[in-house]
This record gives sequence, structure tokens and C-alpha cells, in this order.
Amino acid sequence: MLKVGSLLLSYPNHLSSPSYPYTMKRSFLLLAGSLLTWLPIHADRYTDTAEKHLNWAISNQADSILAHATPEVKQALPADQLNSIWKMLVMQFGTLESKEAWDTTDLGDGLTLCRRLLHFKNRTLNVNIVLNRELQLSGISFTPAIEEKMRHEVDAKPLPAGITEQELNVEHNNISLPGTLTLPECASATQQVPVVVLLGGSGPTDRDGTLGPNHPLRDLAHGLALQGIASLRYDKRTKAHQTDFAEVSGKRTTLETEYVEDALVALEKVRNLPEIDKKRVFLAGHSLGGTVLPLIARKAGKEVAGMIVLAGLARPMWEAGTEQLRYMASLQETDPQRIDSMAESQLKQMLQLLPEDYLQSIDNYHPLQTVKKLRKLPMLFVQGGTDYQVTQEDLALWKQACRRNKRAQFAFFPDLDHLFRPHAKKAVPSDYQKEGTLSKEVVEAVAKFVQKD
Repeated sequence: MLKVGSLLLSYPNHLSSPSYPYTMKRSFLLLAGSLLTWLPIHADRYTDTAEKHLNWAISNQADSILAHATPEVKQALPADQLNSIWKMLVMQFGTLESKEAWDTTDLGDGLTLCRRLLHFKNRTLNVNIVLNRELQLSGISFTPAIEEKMRHEVDAKPLPAGITEQELNVEHNNISLPGTLTLPECASATQQVPVVVLLGGSGPTDRDGTLGPNHPLRDLAHGLALQGIASLRYDKRTKAHQTDFAEVSGKRTTLETEYVEDALVALEKVRNLPEIDKKRVFLAGHSLGGTVLPLIARKAGKEVAGMIVLAGLARPMWEAGTEQLRYMASLQETDPQRIDSMAESQLKQMLQLLPEDYLQSIDNYHPLQTVKKLRKLPMLFVQGGTDYQVTQEDLALWKQACRRNKRAQFAFFPDLDHLFRPHAKKAVPSDYQKEGTLSKEVVEAVAKFVQKD
């Protein structure tokens, strides 16, 4: 699967809420977090090999990379796809200006992570190269450098007065997704409260919806708790099982394995908590997480009291993706033909990197047709006016599809962006690296909807 910085094509990656930089992911790709221990011994042979792979990637020598890769990598990543990676990075983030020293980390099971910072003109990324004991390539990815640091800083911040949090994992079969249950202090078995299960956007999204220094799902969870509403948010399967996604998903990469299966388990989990009112269990999803809500709600049936779509795409993914790419190209070019050419080239390369079963699942899912079948379900659609990924056009399509549902509500905020932060003009990709907070207006709109129903 793939992540390329600022676009909303939504795959098991935030090619969708455009903010994420580029990450290629399938079962062989490995993103390592900060839980790892440093490996000081024999680092040179690993970093020397990693340096070769990076140089081969830069010079489009896919054959050299694959000649020194594991069979799994060779099978999952054809040479033509591999050769497109660096071109896409440069298109998204500008030329590479400098590199920092390699660090190595022992991942266990005979795997070593080699990582270094790459300073592009418009963004700093980590290159993550995983090697086995035989120095074969077992994974490669490019991830935003800022997000790990920001995650630690957020975790260290004290909770607002009046709320509590506890770990609550979403577990089933061989899947375990770390989660956080946020409760208002008043919640108890004798004073049950409503709950909202929060779903992030596409890609390996964590429970907070982390994007650069922004954590919109965490902001929403805390805001709702202060209004007397509980929430559960959790790391997506594409985040928690990055190294074994295919294995735990039965070799399937679909919207079902990315979202639906885990959301249904999460709903059942919160329904059984003593502090929760079983009749007031809601779903909320941001970006692609909002797009798939009708599908999840149909499967959940009466277990869901309502759904909240936060900047959910209604148009076909490819149409919206092309529009986003044209907009991004227009920030660098003025020639219309050149803009179209750049957008078409990028889209083609991105689609080549996506698994066939994932593309098929997207083609087979029609959110507007699905939402029409939920005529009695309370639903709230929230949209920002300066969002360049999901737009007023999407909100209008949701309205049209829900015209027979008297319990459908719509909230439009002209000066909010895709993360529902205040923004006076149409956002650009670099805006997602500026710290902001989810608007209190959105928290209040969601809280009012939940408490009303």
C-alpha cells in the first residue's frame, strides 16, 4: 500500500486525507515506531547495505534492489513500481537537499531497521529500510519525520480536568489494535453515558488521527468527554499490524479488512462496558473513515444509534484524487496542459502501487447508494469550507442521497479545513505541518447530535 503526501485517494493509507507523506505498504513493508531498542553492534554492515538500497532507489535501479531482496519483497513489488517511488517523492516534496546519519534498531526475529532523515525541499522524511540477517531487503518505507516526535509530546500532555482515559484494545482472532477509552468523570454503572467509536482516515492512521503536529481525533475525544460523552479510538489495523497485515487479514487487502471488521468488534466492545448506555452507541469517521460509515452501519444494524461523517468523500475516489492532484500541480505550474499531464502521471503511478483486491473493493463500494438504504438512521455530516480534499460538492452529494432521511443533519463551517482547524483560505499540503486544534464548533455540533438522539 502506498502513502504519498497530500492527497485523498484513500487506500489503506492516507493517500487520502492528503496530509500524509509517502509510505509504501504491503505485508512486507515495515514501519517501526519508537518502542525499539538501539543496536550498537555490527551496525556498519547494515548501514552500508541500507545506503546501497537508498542509492539504488534514487537512481531508479530497481533490479539491483530486488536482486538483494527477500522472496516476499520480490513477489509483492515489481520493478516498475519500485522505480516509481523516488520519482513520486520528488514530485511531492521537491528535490533532496541533504541527508543525516543512519541509525539502526533491532526489531527482533533477525530483522534490523536502518533509518535516516532525508531533507527534501518541502518536507523532511525518514527512510526506513529493514534488513534480515543475510542483509536481504525485507521492507522499505518513507514516513513523515515530525509525527513520531509529536506523538511523544502529545502523550506527555496532561488530560483536561473532568475526564479520564484508559487503555482498551480492540481484539479478535489474531488481531490486536491498541485503543484509548475516554470517559467523562461522571460516567459509572449507575450513570451511563453515550459513546462514540472514532475511526481515522485512510492509511496507517493511529488512534489520534495524527497528521504532522495535529491530533484531531484526540481533540474530538477530549472535547466530547467534557460534554459528557465517552469515546473509543484505536490504531487502525494498517497501523498496528504493518508488518503482518496480509497474514492477519487472510491475505485480503480490502475496505472490509481495513475498516469494517475491526469497527464491528469495537462497537460490540463498548456496548458491554458498564459505564456505557447500550442504546446510545454512535460511529464517527474522518475522511475515508467517514466514507465507509454507511457500509459499517448497515452491517451493525440496530447496534448503532447514529453516525457522524466528518469530511467524508462522496465522489468516486479516482475523480477526487485527480482533482486533488490537479490542485497540487497548480501550486507549482500555471500551464493547464502541464498541470493535467502532471496529475495524470502521478495518478497512474499511484494506482500501480495498489493491490488489485483493494482497488476492486473500492470500485465495488458505492457510499451514496449505501447511505440511501439507511433511511431511518440518525446521521450528521460535517464539512469544512477550506478543505481541498473533500469539498462542498461531496456535502451536496450526501444531502441529495439522504433527502428521504428526515433524521439526516448537515453542518458546514466555511472557515475550517480538512482537519477542522480554522483556516481563512483554501488549504495547501504544507498547512498540515502547522499545529492546530480541532474547532470547538465541531465538537459542539457532534455533541448536540449525540445528546439529542
